[in-house]
Amino acid sequence: MALIQGPQKTGMRVGEIRLQTHLSRPAVSHHLKILKEAQIISVHKEGTRNFYRLDAGSKLKSLKNLASEIDKLFEQCEEPATESRSRTNERDDL
Repeated sequence: MALIQGPQKTGMRVGEIRLQTHLSRPAVSHHLKILKEAQIISVHKEGTRNFYRLDAGSKLKSLKNLASEIDKLFEQCEEPATESRSRTNERDDL
């Protein structure tokens, strides 16, 4: 979950993930290895530093984008409903 919620452009380092998940560094590294082998995440290396992020072609990233779009639609649906309830309450007060 830390990778899904974390910055996608730069990625996250093992230490950052460890702080958010409260797992040990070896446990985080083990999980990252499994996710990388499953092609869910990718690693970007800068010198000796590794940055992990969702793989651009990952179905998980597509799912995250879909969930984000659904959230936007729900927000749009809630706005008119809130306004409608407000108008109904005003009429009831008369």
